[in-house]
Amino acid sequence: MRMWLCNPKILCRNHLLGEHNEIHKAVGNLNYSGIWTKSLIQKGFLEPQNFIKRHDELVKEMLKRGYKHNSPLEFNNNENLKGCVNREQSLKDLLSRCKGCKKRYAGVDL
Repeated sequence: MRMWLCNPKILCRNHLLGEHNEIHKAVGNLNYSGIWTKSLIQKGFLEPQNFIKRHDELVKEMLKRGYKHNSPLEFNNNENLKGCVNREQSLKDLLSRCKGCKKRYAGVDL
């Protein structure tokens, strides 16, 4: 699980919907025990302080592509958890792993 934190326009369908789903899972885990999510924060894969903003960015792109969205995100970062994702490295990893994202990246005017 990872928040790519690159422009949602370049995400292929699987990564766009997958990241949206993973944010919901991370919030659900924090509401339960938080062990899994906190370990991912420490590894630099998540930024809980940006969950709401990122969720909204992903939803905007989903709606633009004609996908439906019926899962609002309710998250109150009571523990004031903070993480830091290396966005440059994340983009490099994404483009090296996914032909669909690489194709979108080449064709999207950012």
